[in-house]
Amino acid sequence: MSTTDTITVSGSGFEYTFDKTSGLTSMKHDGRELLVSGRGPRFNVWRTPISNENVSWGSAEVEEWRAAGLDRLDHTVKSVSVESIADQVLRIHFETMVSAPGEDAAFATNYLYHVLGTGDILLGVRATPNDALKEAISSWIGRVGVQLGLQDSLQQFDWYGRGPHETYPDRKTGMKTGVYGGTVEEQYVPYVRPQDYGNKSDVRWATLTDGSDGVAVFGHPSLNVSAHHVAPENLDRALFTYQLRMVMP
Repeated sequence: MSTTDTITVSGSGFEYTFDKTSGLTSMKHDGRELLVSGRGPRFNVWRTPISNENVSWGSAEVEEWRAAGLDRLDHTVKSVSVESIADQVLRIHFETMVSAPGEDAAFATNYLYHVLGTGDILLGVRATPNDALKEAISSWIGRVGVQLGLQDSLQQFDWYGRGPHETYPDRKTGMKTGVYGGTVEEQYVPYVRPQDYGNKSDVRWATLTDGSDGVAVFGHPSLNVSAHHVAPENLDRALFTYQLRMVMP
């Protein structure tokens, strides 16, 4: 069902709402909301810099990231299309422009949702940097992925991948692949200066649940995944642990 401003897709036990100006805004399972309002999947290239990316004796990559506005991206929807492509398969395509206010550096970004009659969602995101962004970044971008906010009740984090401790693409071979789990709070790593923490590499699947209900994600073929109580903008600005606020806004 589609209205002027929203697209609602429902089936046995699920109801999803897409806002035509912002994307997926609601995921309900048996009437229970799983998403934090307005925090559906968003293309994200920002993570809190680690200490080595902040220091002037190195490359200080974060200076380029901030100058290009990667820490304050806005998403502007250019077009939306909805199409039934098979029995119980609905395709929703969002074409967006992602950039910081007043900055020329930008990504042309396409979200392709396939909503199945089972309630499963297949999400593909393709982002193409423009010339201004290519010129602004001389090294690398800290993260390319999607970020979303889930209800506070979903505190149990489980995954099939490297573990049980945090791992990264360049620091993972000492950790075995298996099924691991713990609370979201237990994923926090108390570095001397707050910085990016808790990443899990080579993840095939991950879940956030309350013991009976929740959300599962699957990689194709694998993902890097992390779960946080600390909002990125808070973690990015804190110099000491006591300055962290352990809730999402």
